[in-house]
Amino acid sequence: MDARASSNDTVDSSSAEQPDSINDTKLSKQYQVPPPDPITSFAALKDRIKHHYELASDYYYTLWGEHVHHGYFLEPADTKERAQTRLIELLLDHAQLEEGSTALDVGCGLGGTSRYLAKYHDCKVTGVTISGKQVQMAVKLTMDEAGDHETQGAAGNLIKLARGSVRFIELDAEKLA
Repeated sequence: MDARASSNDTVDSSSAEQPDSINDTKLSKQYQVPPPDPITSFAALKDRIKHHYELASDYYYTLWGEHVHHGYFLEPADTKERAQTRLIELLLDHAQLEEGSTALDVGCGLGGTSRYLAKYHDCKVTGVTISGKQVQMAVKLTMDEAGDHETQGAAGNLIKLARGSVRFIELDAEKLA
């Protein structure tokens, strides 16, 4: 009797062994997975998120580049950079953002999308992030791209890119209310 399954055989997925928790996976058995810290308040959660970005933004830059987001891959040969800009263009098509618009990039990360909108769509963009570290990195990357090392690169100052401009600010959006 042949023990191999044929293409006509069906597999009952309900009989497949399912982990009861994240600590029951093959991966978790190889590595120690600490339980998450309890969140005592929304303010504590925001502080944790901010702290995460303060620590991890340099690493994210080495991993993802200027766009701290995924991409839209269509071809096996696509680079992550091409896929990232393709995703931006797809979203712009859906949003129908007109060239020269004023845009608010909430959760701007390292400012890659803000710079893209300013440079290629002539937009006036304000990038907002909860992380001061990300603002510093976004300003530096923007000044490097603009070739403008004479302009004050302080957070909040407009930096010209092509016919658009961009600025970055650290802001907790809830404090605006």
